[in-house]
Amino acid sequence: MVFPHMFFEAWFTVKGKHILEAGVKDLFGPKTIRYTLKTPSSAYYPATGMRGERCEEIYPFGADFRFDAFLYNRKNAFPYQCAKELAENDELRRTSSNPFIVWGESGTGKTHLVRAMANVMQKKGKKIFFSSGAELKLQCARYGNAGLMRNAFDADALIIDGLDDLLTLHDVHEHVLSIMDAFTVRNKQMIFTVQRLPDTERNVDIRLFDRLEQGLAVELLKPDMDIRMQHVARRTSARGIRLNKDQTFALVHRFTGFRQIDGVLNRLESFIRQQARPGKNTPSKISQKDFDELLQYSVSSARRHLTSAVVIETTANHLSLSPADIIGDKRNQDISKARQLAMLLCRELLHCSYPELGRIFGGKDHSTAMYSIKKAKQLLEDNKDARITYADIMRRCKERG
Repeated sequence: MVFPHMFFEAWFTVKGKHILEAGVKDLFGPKTIRYTLKTPSSAYYPATGMRGERCEEIYPFGADFRFDAFLYNRKNAFPYQCAKELAENDELRRTSSNPFIVWGESGTGKTHLVRAMANVMQKKGKKIFFSSGAELKLQCARYGNAGLMRNAFDADALIIDGLDDLLTLHDVHEHVLSIMDAFTVRNKQMIFTVQRLPDTERNVDIRLFDRLEQGLAVELLKPDMDIRMQHVARRTSARGIRLNKDQTFALVHRFTGFRQIDGVLNRLESFIRQQARPGKNTPSKISQKDFDELLQYSVSSARRHLTSAVVIETTANHLSLSPADIIGDKRNQDISKARQLAMLLCRELLHCSYPELGRIFGGKDHSTAMYSIKKAKQLLEDNKDARITYADIMRRCKERG
């Protein structure tokens, strides 16, 4: 494929590259696509290191799942380095890293990491058996355990994304044990992801537990805010969505997992597309009011009916005030304390950002919201009665939510 200029190449890399590569793989199997940037004849194009020919192989387990696309910082550096080292070095650490287990909560990047490993190992000529635990569980339900992973023995590496899903079926433990023993004897690599490390207290076969325990288990922790900010910047740039700093901060403050963030961005993108008028360009910005509304309805089902209005009303009723008092400008001591407690409750229960709190409580600026939160925390620290009141209001809010 020859690109006429670097700007089209940049657009294609984001919008069309994964579609082309998936189509080629479906039609012809794993092939190499050669991408070439045509040498410009005009000085209009800036000098770059992108000219000339370069080859990029198709990623059989997803073009987005690469080590260089995995966002991490010091907190998750060890799991990342272990996975990369194991995928790139055939013999290095094989005995001490078999099986290799990546564990952590949903949305920490476990699937990305093991798919990146599969891509690297496949390119090195290894035959990979890759499946999710949920798919294998469904296979057992439909066809029984006899054919479970029957093609796995021919593979050089076994990768199961979500082994704990499969292990909920206790009658498959013997089959999994047999496969693990076969891979261990043949010195073939096993890679698993789990949300929690298996233990005997959850009815895991002691023999299976021993085999899992003898390998290398690394934990992926929830991504820090700076990593989530980078993730949002990357995703919004690829989709042409423009969020301001306050909107980005509100998004990454409220949601801590990559999947949750991607789900919200899907809703934002869909909303923006629906606002497009015939014959006009699709808007890339979203108003603050629409953003707050979409974010409010993107919280988990347990909090879906708990809104800032409910928190303010519950606080007002408990303290014998009106909601108008709390969001108004009155500054007597009782109302100010109630307002501060309501802000802290919105911060704790709804994960509202400071600019969002300012807008909810009568159009105040974010510095006022920050000061109110600080005063509320100080009040709870110094006053036992205030702590009891705060706990009662929080309990009532949760009951209503």
